[in-house]
Amino acid sequence: MNRRSFVAGAFGGAGIVTAGCIDIDSEDWEMVQHCTEEVSVRVDSVGTALEEWLQSPETFDASRFDRLADETETTLDNCESDIRERYEEIEDETIVPDEELEQYDGQEIVSLLQDLLETAHDGQTAAIAVAQADAEPQALDDAEEDIVESVAEDHEEVLDDVEPILAAET
Repeated sequence: MNRRSFVAGAFGGAGIVTAGCIDIDSEDWEMVQHCTEEVSVRVDSVGTALEEWLQSPETFDASRFDRLADETETTLDNCESDIRERYEEIEDETIVPDEELEQYDGQEIVSLLQDLLETAHDGQTAAIAVAQADAEPQALDDAEEDIVESVAEDHEEVLDDVEPILAAET
C-alpha cells in the first residue's frame, strides 16, 4: 500500500529541535470511520423503528419518525460529503490501514460505504413517509411501502457489512 508520510523536522541554532515521522493518513481514515459510525447509528435507529412500526402500527409516534428523519438528514449533511471526498483515496488505498482491513480492497470498502449512505437516504425517506401516513400502513403508496420494507428488512445486513470499517473499541 502506498501510504503517504513525511518526515518533519526543525533545526534550531543549538541543533535539532525535533524530528519525527508523521502519518498524514490516519486523521482521514479516522474521519471516515467516525462518519461511518454516525451514519450507522442513524440507519440502525430508523431501521429498528420501521421494524417495530410494521409489526405494531398501533404504537405509532409521529414525533419519533420526524425526529429520526431530521437526525438522519443532519448526520448525512455533516458526513456524506466528507466520506465521498475520500472515495478516490480509499479506492487506491492511500488512507486505508492494511492491518485493519487487509481482507478488503479499496473498491469493496467504497461499495460498502455507498450501500450505507443509500440505506441512510432510504431510511430518511421511509421515516418521512411513515410520519406523513399517520400510522396507517395502507396510506403509503407502493414506492413508499417498498422503501419502508426494504430498510426494515435490509438495514441489519448493511450494518453487518460495514462493521469492519468502524473503529475498534479501545
